[in-house]
Amino acid sequence: MTFRLRLILYYSSLLIGILLLFGGAVFATLRWAMLNQVDATLNRVTDDVRHETRSAIVLGPNGQPQLTAYVPLLDTFRAPGVFVQIWKVGGEVGLVSSSQNLGGYDRALDPKVLPCSSDVQSTVTINGVNLRVITKPIIVQGQVVANVQAATSLSTIEAASDRLAKIMLGCGLIALLISLLLGDLLARHVLRPVSSIVTTARRIAKTDDLSRRIPYHGPHDELGSMVMTFNETLERLQKLFESQRRFISDVSHELRTPLTTIQGNLDLLRRYGNDPKSLEAMQEEVRRMTVLVGDLLMLAKADAGQIPFAFRRLDLTRFIREIYDHALELAGEARTIRLGNVDEEVVIWGDADQLHHLFGRILHNAVKYTPQGGTIEISLTNNSHEVYIKVKDTGIGIPAEDLPHVFDRFYRVDKARSRAAGGTGLGLSIAQWIAEAHSGKITVDSKVGEGTTFTVCLPISEDLARTLVSEKTEQRLAG
Repeated sequence: MTFRLRLILYYSSLLIGILLLFGGAVFATLRWAMLNQVDATLNRVTDDVRHETRSAIVLGPNGQPQLTAYVPLLDTFRAPGVFVQIWKVGGEVGLVSSSQNLGGYDRALDPKVLPCSSDVQSTVTINGVNLRVITKPIIVQGQVVANVQAATSLSTIEAASDRLAKIMLGCGLIALLISLLLGDLLARHVLRPVSSIVTTARRIAKTDDLSRRIPYHGPHDELGSMVMTFNETLERLQKLFESQRRFISDVSHELRTPLTTIQGNLDLLRRYGNDPKSLEAMQEEVRRMTVLVGDLLMLAKADAGQIPFAFRRLDLTRFIREIYDHALELAGEARTIRLGNVDEEVVIWGDADQLHHLFGRILHNAVKYTPQGGTIEISLTNNSHEVYIKVKDTGIGIPAEDLPHVFDRFYRVDKARSRAAGGTGLGLSIAQWIAEAHSGKITVDSKVGEGTTFTVCLPISEDLARTLVSEKTEQRLAG
């Protein structure tokens, strides 16, 4: 059973249920109203007859009441279609009087309630006709001396009830048909975006075309949110697959270049014998491949979440001086390494080894793209929530159109120069991943010919900062 058919059945069942409840309530209310009207008529007749009958009761010689009834009086108070009887109940029960429309019928209209000392309403069947009967006592001087019974046929109410039931049944069938049609139209309209999703998904599965999107111009309701989410998912998948294709293409190209170099040098060795330059070139390409494979393995493990981090309290003031010393080793005497503003007593939770790896990548790029005589400055500042570590150089700079892509894998601003310098195009991607693993971020600002500034922003731990300040204060006091 399809979802659309289930939706139609649910909608129709709900509508029919409501109609049944409403129709049943209307039917019961109308029948109750008609029956109450009948009871009101019978009560009025019995009350009138009982009042006149009382006036005809006198005391006998022995002081006992004697009932005197006048038959014409019953017909006087009888309403159309109402049968009336008076039964003596003192001692032996006997018929005293009855209305003329009963003919020769001398049995009680409802013998089961005779004699009665209180008002009784009942429904009986006589000769196949349903009658509504009300029986009331006639009381004289505190004693029940007779019962009056009034009855009328329920055929009119039953006929009206039957007609009403047939009308409601016909209306219910028509309503059911209309609800099925409306349900089908409603289901088609509501599920149209879902059908579009299914159609688009099938086309994508058949053609591998992730550029398709689901057109939707309806309100921003649940279905609109679903379509928007599906389109966003397709967009992310498209970017992911494009990145994967580009990644595979770049890896193939990066591996093919050194392999081609190695193959060429092997051909030279085979043809001309031992050649130190060929061996040195092959050794350099093997080193480059080793670095590339190592970076690829690291990124693969990072994507799979398989690289553990040893987070601990890290004093960034001391850490900055360590990476400053490392920068001095990288730059040598050809470039100036300067330590800028360094805030004191800045503490974070971090993995020192991974952060050394991060800044090693940034410093390596700074040294590589800063010409001789240039300057590289390292600084540390912080506010109450974040710490900022900047590496600023006076190198060749990065064009504005390349800035959004510098953290993409295998992206190189100057591909020929980067490859010649031994770069893999993965260093900044690894640096960005390490920063994000510390709940931080890394940004870049650059101008061609003026230099580049990389800023690493990391969250600061206020509790650890207070602990460090307290410890250093105690050390000063002790000294």
